[in-house]
Amino acid sequence: MVDLNTVSLFFLFLTLTFLSLAYFIFRCYSGPPNKNSCPQSYPLVGNLVGFLLNHHRFHDWVADMLSTTPSLTIQVNGFLGLSHGICTANPANLDHLLRSNFSNYVKGTRFQSILHDLLGYGIFNVDGDLWFTQRKIASHEFNTRSLKTFISDTVQYQLSNSLIPYLSTACDNRHVIDLQEVLRRFTFDNICNVAFGVDPAWLDMKRVGETSL
Repeated sequence: MVDLNTVSLFFLFLTLTFLSLAYFIFRCYSGPPNKNSCPQSYPLVGNLVGFLLNHHRFHDWVADMLSTTPSLTIQVNGFLGLSHGICTANPANLDHLLRSNFSNYVKGTRFQSILHDLLGYGIFNVDGDLWFTQRKIASHEFNTRSLKTFISDTVQYQLSNSLIPYLSTACDNRHVIDLQEVLRRFTFDNICNVAFGVDPAWLDMKRVGETSL
């Protein structure tokens, strides 16, 4: 006959042993607290603890760490050490990544295969000579007066026929609005008009009230 009290004590002992071992590992391998406000990294779980504690203010949390870090750069460690990332707001790093040494930082086949159905072999999904050729073509196009005029006319149209009427209606009806959400939808409509020639009309009183973009 199995003594239930003995079994319970045995499982309690195993649980306490596991928790003690986990605490010991965390203390030994996580190192001293970060002095540069980078998210604390632990064995196995990486930065998961910090992410969970700050998920409700993720962007503010990252911005706070970057602003108080001397290098304006933090390292992110994924779960089980399967992935690592770098988040930077340092102008010198951005210049290195996006201009002076851009060819060293390729998107890679993993990124390209995931987005191929959407972006194909466009400038946002290719590397090397194909990217450089498309960039030269795009740079000439974006410097033309006709494109600048088109963008200006599109934004002006959206202001006059979408944003201002929406704000006016909300004011007349004394509706409380989320200004950040409104401007986000206004930007989305402008981008779709410029890039695809289609107005999705996301800045609509009913749509803003009913759904989230």
